[in-house]
Formats: sequence, structure tokens, C-alpha cells
Amino acid sequence: MSLLLQTSIISVMMIVLCCLPLFFHQVRKVSHFFFLAGTGALAGIICFDLMPDVMEMGGKTSVFLVLTVWAVYSIIHLMHYRHHQHDQEHVHTVDEDPLHIKAQGKKGIVVFLGSMIIHCVASGIMLAISSKISDTFSKAVFLALIAHKCYESLIVSSIILDQVKIRVNAIICIMVYSLSFPFGTLLVYAFNQEIGLKFAVLATSLALGSLLGCMVFDFIIPSYHHIKERRIELLWVLLGLGMTELMMRGH
Repeated sequence: MSLLLQTSIISVMMIVLCCLPLFFHQVRKVSHFFFLAGTGALAGIICFDLMPDVMEMGGKTSVFLVLTVWAVYSIIHLMHYRHHQHDQEHVHTVDEDPLHIKAQGKKGIVVFLGSMIIHCVASGIMLAISSKISDTFSKAVFLALIAHKCYESLIVSSIILDQVKIRVNAIICIMVYSLSFPFGTLLVYAFNQEIGLKFAVLATSLALGSLLGCMVFDFIIPSYHHIKERRIELLWVLLGLGMTELMMRGH
């Protein structure tokens, strides 16, 4: 599958899913099913495909970079969470969106949207660079991003609509977020001749560290809270893992 087709599929999916909360307010009631299945799919792809491939290509250096970015992501996430709790005495319950805690108030939505745009640009760069490494690695990255962006798009759009009261401004924010992913792939295409394999492995390691942090704090931990209350929902996580296994056959 070509990079253009991969980028188009993910971009269109993000735009469609971002638009759903605009027209169907009930979407958020079932979004946690996407979330649980996405958790299983994302965990399977990162742990069993992306991490081993990056370790094989970059060795100890790649592992160090991935873990360093993950550690920094974790520290920032925990500091922000504790600061939010202290200021607003906010309690994170199982009924809340796992990303919702990041976007409280006008300043919060600016920081939240900015961080999500940067994250999306990095994801686009990761997809584009993966195509330079190998077809199998590119396929794993593509599937990981499908699993990740599916739920993320729904939640980011819902948060923006909740926090940005002027509808036109909310739509603009949603479109900027949606288009930040293909912008990342465009950046790599623009500097195509200057990107070597070593830089590709370096950039992929950094992006994977960010994705790993996102998986732990924004997917696995919130999923644990869901499953703790209703263990039957573990089946959705297992469904995500099973679907990933089917899609990765022949990988």
C-alpha cells in the first residue's frame, strides 16, 4: 500500500470521525467500545510489532530513546494531572473520557489542542518515515495509527465541541487538528532527499516513545478502570487484539 493511500485513509477516517459528534450527539455514549477495542489493537501492534522492529533496526540506542521519551511523557502527564487535581479538585472517574482531564477551561483547551496537533504531526512523520524502512514496518505503523486515531478523533472532537462554545471556531479547531496528520507526512515528502535511514530510525524511535506513553496513560490505564467495573468489557480489548492478529497475518 502506497504512502499516499495510507495517509488518505487515515486522514479521511479522522475527518469523518471528528465530524460525527458535530451531527450525532449520542456518539459519545458508545465511544468507549471503540476505546476498549482500540486499546487491545494498539497494545498488540506496539508490543509485538513496532517495538521489536525498532529494537532490531536501532539496537540499544533506539530502546534508550523510546524509553526516554516515554519517561518524559509520563512525568509531564503526571505533573499536569496532579496540578489539575490541586487546582480544581477534579476526580477522574470511569465515566469520563480519558483525554477530558487535559482540556479544562480556555487555557486548557489551547494547551490541549496544541499538544494534540503536535502529536498528530509527529504521527504523520512516523508514517512517512516508516515507508523508507520496510514494507512490513510501514504496515505495522499504519495499523497502529488506525487503532489509535479512531478513538482519539472522536474524543478530541467531543472535547473541542464541549469547550469551544462558538460552533464556527470549534469546526475550525477540528479541521486544523484533522489536517495536522497529513501535514506531517507532507513535511517528510518535502525533505525527502535529506532524510537518511539513520535519521528515519531516530525519528521513528522518538515518535514511538510518544505513542507508547499515550498508550499507557490514555488507553491502558483508563481501560483498566472500565474493566474493573465491568469485567465483561475485557472482551472488547480481546476483540481488538484478535482483529490486529488477523490484519497482521502475512506481516
